Amino acid sequence: MCEHENTVFVEGLKTCTDCGLIFDEPVYVTSYNRCFSYRRQPVYSRQKRFYHFVLSIGNPDIFQNLENIMLLFGRLEFFWSCQPFRSRKYFFNRFVTLVFILKKLFLNTEGMRTLKDKERVLKQMQDMEKILKNSIL
Repeated sequence: MCEHENTVFVEGLKTCTDCGLIFDEPVYVTSYNRCFSYRRQPVYSRQKRFYHFVLSIGNPDIFQNLENIMLLFGRLEFFWSCQPFRSRKYFFNRFVTLVFILKKLFLNTEGMRTLKDKERVLKQMQDMEKILKNSIL
């Protein structure tokens, strides 16, 4: 450290103009025209999206069992992602997943919508049942 106070930045290093001493730590100065910072892209969370979807349904029975629903969804998602060879490229349909979880928790599924193709609904429910059956917990 020198006793002088006149410094400039040369190639990212703070340098004394009187004696030429270069200080150790590199310092980066941004332009005066860049007075803003970029917003970071939010992290994609399947559980967060499913949580907001469940809240949007507005069923009081679902609200009472929201924690159990989310625990079962998290378990289903985790063990689906751990599969070495998946039969599906994408995760299950959110309506079908909710109906499956409600049936597992013995809650009323009357009036809940699913896919039009009942064969696909049955296939997805069988796959979810298989995942939970093969899970450790």
